Amino acid sequence: MKKAVTLSLSLMLCSIMVGCTQNDTSSTRELKPITYLTADEVKNLHSDHTAYGTNLRYNKQVEVHYSADGTYAGTVASGKKKISGTWLVKKDGAKCNSSDRSDNSFCMKYSREGDSYYGFFNGEKRIKVQFR
Repeated sequence: MKKAVTLSLSLMLCSIMVGCTQNDTSSTRELKPITYLTADEVKNLHSDHTAYGTNLRYNKQVEVHYSADGTYAGTVASGKKKISGTWLVKKDGAKCNSSDRSDNSFCMKYSREGDSYYGFFNGEKRIKVQFR
């Protein structure tokens, strides 16, 4: 029990302070700091590319095209909801979207694992995407 509480507390602190992921192996669990993409990497990844993948919280498909002029358009909720608006990348590499249809805006930081990219919102891994 003490081990589980220590691991949970370690994960929580790691997520709050620097962002971490958990690697499972057969006998141990290892905390690994997340390396976020730079602002230039995020701009190049999104500009004139389409992000497609899965919202990890709701298990729904996402497909959004990010134009070089700072606009985006696409679908979320497995094609059931159309979205559009503007996007920009902050100095710290966070990509921020502002919706055309509401006052909704949010920012995500990205990391890369193999051929996939993960978007983090408030330190939580929220979306797995690839770009084409």
